[in-house]
Amino acid sequence: MITTKKDTQIALEFLNGNHSKYIGDNYNYIYNSTNENLDSYYKYFPIKDKNILTIASSGDHILEAILNSSKEIVCFDKNIFSLYMSKLKIESLKVLNYDEFINFFYSSNFFNKKDYSKIRECLDENIKYFWDKLYIKGNLENNIGRLFLTNSYEYYGIYCDEDKFGKIKENSNIPITYKHTNFFDLHKVLKSSDKFSSIFLSNIPDWLDTKSRNIYYYNYIKNVLSKYLDDDGMIAIYAGVQGSRQLELEEKSSQIIDANEKTKVYVYR
Repeated sequence: MITTKKDTQIALEFLNGNHSKYIGDNYNYIYNSTNENLDSYYKYFPIKDKNILTIASSGDHILEAILNSSKEIVCFDKNIFSLYMSKLKIESLKVLNYDEFINFFYSSNFFNKKDYSKIRECLDENIKYFWDKLYIKGNLENNIGRLFLTNSYEYYGIYCDEDKFGKIKENSNIPITYKHTNFFDLHKVLKSSDKFSSIFLSNIPDWLDTKSRNIYYYNYIKNVLSKYLDDDGMIAIYAGVQGSRQLELEEKSSQIIDANEKTKVYVYR
């Protein structure tokens, strides 16, 4: 990432409690884990040996795609910190065992220095620079709540099974491309020849604050993003919304999957 020094300085401002003047489209809090029940709906998408496009966020969507033996993975996020997080998590598969992985990413001891000292040895120079500085200058372990939004660990089911974790490690050489972009600019960073069997958009609609933005969102899916689907490709939106926005999702979807009693996955073909 060519903006590593700038990104690192802004992350340090977050850790120093000065986030308010920087928070926005390019920089925001990091999720350490997903808040989605990925296991409940990925099984409906035929992604084995297929190319997929997914939001990066905590990196857990990428891990789910690796578990399901995708051919190639393209991930995107407008929050550049999420890309640093995702790269760290994926690279950690090379050196951490199951217990260390859970301890580092999904426990009350997450981001401890002991496990990080192992991970840093396999990071590229830009990612290592970013995280090293946060530990050394930002006292990351003690100030982590200023940069991270820690989810509950209810949905990290793909990792609490050691056999599944082993499969993720075995598949961890799957090619992954990272794109820093706003959702509405995806067409600017994707190639016209790119085709995906599945596109996973997480709960982006929950973050759109106006009805007009929602309409633009659906039109973008229909008129722009759908062009990147294989003939039988699908787009998945995970949403826990109620009321009028839920009705909009239902009206525009071709299939609805119950992820759990509070959330649904809306599928567009």
